[in-house]
Formats: sequence, structure tokens, C-alpha cells
Amino acid sequence: MAKKTDKLHRRGNPISQNPLMKKGGVHEKSRSAKRQQAKRDLRKQIPLFKQIFLF
Repeated sequence: MAKKTDKLHRRGNPISQNPLMKKGGVHEKSRSAKRQQAKRDLRKQIPLFKQIFLF
């Protein structure tokens, strides 16, 4: 017969012990989101280059 003390030693949130929860972590932007942000930043800088080099 198993000891009853095994159940007493379990601590914490039982939901966090779920194997699906191990997939969690820091949320990062996807590669496509990073690429789109880089394109937006570049388009913002283009008018500055035109001002500097064309005039």
C-alpha cells in the first residue's frame, strides 16, 4: 500500500504542472513581424537621406 504522505508533499499550482504549460515562455515577435518593422523603419529614414544628399 502506498503511503498517504506522497499526496501531502505536492505543492504549487496543479495547472502549472500540465505538460502543455511547458510550451510557454517569453513571447517574441515572429520573423515576419521583425522584417516588417525593419521595412517600416527604413521607409521612415528615406526622406532624411533625400534631404541630406539631394540638397
